[in-house]
Amino acid sequence: MKINVLFFLLATGFCFSQGKYSTTQVSQIIRPDYETASHAIITKALALDSESGSWVIIYEHQINVKKYRNTREVKTKELNDAYDFSNNVLTGSTSPTKSPEPEEVEGPILGANPLNR
Repeated sequence: MKINVLFFLLATGFCFSQGKYSTTQVSQIIRPDYETASHAIITKALALDSESGSWVIIYEHQINVKKYRNTREVKTKELNDAYDFSNNVLTGSTSPTKSPEPEEVEGPILGANPLNR
């Protein structure tokens, strides 16, 4: 009897200790921004909500680079920042509401859809 009660308490503890997000995915695209004559690097991090099973944007950032040859360093830095933020959200050390606000971009955002599995 005691073993059944302990097993029940252990099983409910595992269920309640599940995090809000189960996994994350980071996507990044580079597209020309014709209004400012530069290149926009757009980085997004999505998290899979463990309760509803839907993808939620937890991090979104855009930065403009004047010359295309300078995008490599900026792209790597932005990608590392997004990975760090998404890992912190998974471990619970960062709230997903602290994501920086994206700058307004007009026109369609081209690239792969990160919601496709």
